[in-house]
This record gives sequence, structure tokens and C-alpha cells, in this order.
Amino acid sequence: MHVSPHDLAHRLGMPLDQATLLPTASFASQIRIGRVPPEWAARIVEHGPAPLTDLLGRAAPVDGAAGLLWALYAAGALRLERAKPVGRDASPPPRALMSSWLTRARRRPHHEVLGVEPSASARCAIQAGEERLAELDALSAPKSDEATWARWKSEIREAIEEAVAVLSDPELAEAYRRALRQGSDEFQ
Repeated sequence: MHVSPHDLAHRLGMPLDQATLLPTASFASQIRIGRVPPEWAARIVEHGPAPLTDLLGRAAPVDGAAGLLWALYAAGALRLERAKPVGRDASPPPRALMSSWLTRARRRPHHEVLGVEPSASARCAIQAGEERLAELDALSAPKSDEATWARWKSEIREAIEEAVAVLSDPELAEAYRRALRQGSDEFQ
């Protein structure tokens, strides 16, 4: 089914210059199963909270961008929000996202790094870790900041992998939960 930008605005119930579609937790799984071409995954993540007109303006009219966005929104992989204008002084959205993840990786307990409950099962921790790593891999570095970006990505990847290792091992997970209950920062 062909969806034009005009159709997309009508279906979303908001003009495209006022709307944005942001990735949800299921976005990474849509990438993994091949519903989102890698180049579009990167475009969507880099686009951030800017208006959809900015994202669709970069797409050729025949490439089905509006249809792809609608399908991902309908599948729950994207959520609708009011767009935030991105001025010259604003940080690029991917950098802000990466910075947020880096802060979480440095200062948060393992379950918060993965976005799961402290009592999450090993399977849930592994799945959340895979989703976080897929989201991380979908981000591309701005040319002006590749070295910093690579360092941050490495640090975040390490925190995610450590969190998965702890929460997916029954003995370590129990020791982690015990430390959390006692207020210890041994696993943080």
C-alpha cells in the first residue's frame, strides 16, 4: 500500500511540520527482523525530535519513506510526539541520546542500564541487552566527532555487556539483588 506524506499527516492527525516519530523499545527488534533497512534505521535515530518534514525532505519521493514510517508507527516501533525545533545551538539528537546512555551506563545499577526490573529473568536481561546493543549499533557518528563517539560507544557497550553478564547468571543476579536490597554499590 502506497502512503504519501499527505496521507501520513492525515493518518497521524497532525501536520508533518509539527509531528515527529521517535523509536520505541521494539524499534530494535524491527531492525533485527529486517523490517527497517539499515540506512533508514540510522536516519530515523539521527532525526530525533525534529519535524517529520525534515526527515521526509531528505527522502526521494519514490522510496516509500512515508509508508515505512506509517508501518513502523502502526506496529508500535515508533511513537508520535510533537516535534521540537532543532536550532543551530542545539546538540544533534544522536549526541544527546548517546550522552544520556553514557550517563546511565556510568552511574546506574545494571537493571537500569538494561531498562528492566531488578527481579528480571535471565532471558529478559539478555533480550533487553540485545535490544540496547542493536539500538547502539544503529546510531552513526557525526563526522566531526568520530573519536569521542567511538569511545562513548565502547563504554556503553561494555556497561550493557557487563549488566547482561551479571543479570543472566543466576548466582551473580542473586548477589546483585541482595546488594541492592542492602544498599551496597558493589555491582553499580
